[in-house]
Amino acid sequence: MPPKQPPNTKPPQKKPPAKGPASPAGDKANPLPASPAGRRSAKSISRKVKLESGWCIQTRTLDGGLRMFLISLSSLTDDAFTHPLSRLLESSPAEEDDDTPPPTEEELAMLEMGLWGSARMRKSLTNPTPLSNEKSTFTRKAFIQIIDPEEATEEHALEACKKFKRFFQLKKNNNYGTKVFIRKPGWNLDVPGAPLPKLDNYIIHSDIVAIIKDMFDGVDGNWAANNLESAMAYFTEGHIPFEATYELGFPADKCQDPGPAVMRGVGGH
Repeated sequence: MPPKQPPNTKPPQKKPPAKGPASPAGDKANPLPASPAGRRSAKSISRKVKLESGWCIQTRTLDGGLRMFLISLSSLTDDAFTHPLSRLLESSPAEEDDDTPPPTEEELAMLEMGLWGSARMRKSLTNPTPLSNEKSTFTRKAFIQIIDPEEATEEHALEACKKFKRFFQLKKNNNYGTKVFIRKPGWNLDVPGAPLPKLDNYIIHSDIVAIIKDMFDGVDGNWAANNLESAMAYFTEGHIPFEATYELGFPADKCQDPGPAVMRGVGGH
């Protein structure tokens, strides 16, 4: 005979706390900080938007003739498998007698769209520590495209996202057939009417230096002082690290004090 159930002595349940503003955890859903003037927070971009499983493509136009692309898992906290594109951009053109097959139409499109490569991301403008994937210790990466002024449009950005989508849908780049999608809403992270954010909102200092040296000729210890308007397109005043004085030639009065109070992020510079 089964034992009798004890009387119901379960204490009364506490009422759940009233819902307040969105949890700060929402910021983890999207690593992109707000535009300095737009003040649209990252959590407002992703609040209560349940994304389908797969690889998500997002983009943002930056100052200085640049556009940034994030290829993330649907959680938006980790990078998708982007190694095939990194390898493609780092590889040298195949020689005529090479056994390497010619690039596909999708690969040619990526090679011809002016991609600099992948750059390592930082946590925010005020915290230059490298931004890690949530599920690993690897630093998150963004693909940087060099664009002409007439290409800084939403139509051009969407077409570029479609090229990324076609590339990552290729069987050899996506063995398991993972769905690749351009996130809607939120694929375009530009803030209408706000100044374009600088590269130092998202990318660690050493990679910014590398991008500038690839974009401009004759970058030396005097370059920024002689081309201050161009140099300031990539850095936010008040947040320029002291290293920029000797790496790029920034005037010392434009840079942060090199003392211990300056937050520099181990491995970020």
